[in-house]
Amino acid sequence: MADNYLEKQYEDYEARKAAWEWERKHGKKIKKGVPKQPEPVRPLHPDDLDAIEEDEEEEEGR
Repeated sequence: MADNYLEKQYEDYEARKAAWEWERKHGKKIKKGVPKQPEPVRPLHPDDLDAIEEDEEEEEGR
């Protein structure tokens, strides 16, 4: 009885090992995706420039 049990366990182990090796060799390929390009810097709107200048003036006045 013990021999049958050990043989069954070893056969199960070999089957799992074979499946693991096959998956390792033929499984999903890991893609090295294309790096994302940084978003283009948009020019500031003229209204934004006025707000930035006001903030700089306030900081200088401190």
